[in-house]
Amino acid sequence: MTAVTVSDELVPTTSVAAAVEAVMSNEKASTVVSATCELRRWLSIRHKPPIDEILGSGVVPRLIQFLWMTDSPCLQFESLWALTNICGSKHSAHPKATVDMGIIPPLIALVSSTNMDICSQAIWAVGNLCGDGHVIRDLVVDQGFLPALISAIERFSDKPPFLKTASWALANLCRAKPRPSVSLFMPTAGTSAGVFPTLIALFHSNNNDVISNAAWAISYLCRSHRFIDPILSAGLVPVLIHVLTIDDANVQVPTFKALHHIGAGNDAQTQALLEANVLQVCDHLLKSRKTVVRTATCFFLSNVAAGSSEQVRTLFNSGCLTTVIHNLKADKMKVRKEACWVVCNSIESGAPDITDHILSLGVWDSFFALGRKYPKMSTIILLACRKILSIHPGYLQGRSDILESLRTIAEHNDDLRLLFSAVVDEYGTETRPGPRSPPCSSQNMDAE
Repeated sequence: MTAVTVSDELVPTTSVAAAVEAVMSNEKASTVVSATCELRRWLSIRHKPPIDEILGSGVVPRLIQFLWMTDSPCLQFESLWALTNICGSKHSAHPKATVDMGIIPPLIALVSSTNMDICSQAIWAVGNLCGDGHVIRDLVVDQGFLPALISAIERFSDKPPFLKTASWALANLCRAKPRPSVSLFMPTAGTSAGVFPTLIALFHSNNNDVISNAAWAISYLCRSHRFIDPILSAGLVPVLIHVLTIDDANVQVPTFKALHHIGAGNDAQTQALLEANVLQVCDHLLKSRKTVVRTATCFFLSNVAAGSSEQVRTLFNSGCLTTVIHNLKADKMKVRKEACWVVCNSIESGAPDITDHILSLGVWDSFFALGRKYPKMSTIILLACRKILSIHPGYLQGRSDILESLRTIAEHNDDLRLLFSAVVDEYGTETRPGPRSPPCSSQNMDAE
């Protein structure tokens, strides 16, 4: 959701200085429009557009002034296009300069335009400004962008290209940290209007790009715990779960990110997902042909497996845990890593029958393959082993191969050796780890 610039196949035919001079002159309207178009072409160059030169020329306030000229929509549009590209610069000083020159008020006014092209271009420019960070984002919000955007989405609700731009701008607004105030997203008193109802409407679009942008917006908001309960109350969870059934990774991945953040909340918030039958969809998506979708599914389920014992039981009864174990044993490495979290978190629930089921499916080889390669995996595997031994204290007796493999994955660093020793000491096995290397510094441990 980075800033976007608009490009044009046509290349400039005059110099920047000549175009600036014509725009600043009092020539006839057609000459000014042509010169503005020429500046837009210069600013649409993909490699090093002359933004500093144009900002330094003093022409930008003139372009901003053109935004108010409702009797000349062609000039408005060309000026908007040129300014959109300045607002979309990767250098923060450029969009900030347009804000300092007063670009926000006319942009907000043009979001209310009944001319769809002008409205869409104004939203594009504001979306670029929002992408620069929370300071400009807050200025935009304070000047009424959200109500104007919601009205525009309602006005052009049957125009997918417009909705794609509008939903992208909304996602950019939600992206910057700190997140916007929750109150901005709540319905206006006595009406059903608001950002959440608008997002629900966007999710019902027939255009997957629009749906993907809406999902990103929710995923950004869910990263702040303040938004989770309002999102639940707005009825967005069933909508998000339905969206998962769309066979498009660009839709499914941001949707899973949103659900993951909800699932990382308290038990009541996780329970809301389970009651909306999310696990039925997950069991299907664990078998998706797309690696990124299987990875995202396991990533989400790891939070369910870290929930209450009753929620882990629901996960087990759904059949998802068994499917995850198949992913752990036979999938690509990035999926196996996430599946390992699901399985180890499920073991930590302490239910003997769930643990026995996991062990019966032969997970040790998969555990050790991950533990030998990834120290962080070694930690959760050793913790899961300690939980297994608390349920079956004699489990490692006569299983020297497992014990030796546990010792091997504990050789990454001293913290893991200490954890392995604690497991060995607590459950009375005779094997001990080999000699320790000199202690690592805390800085090295952090780097590890």
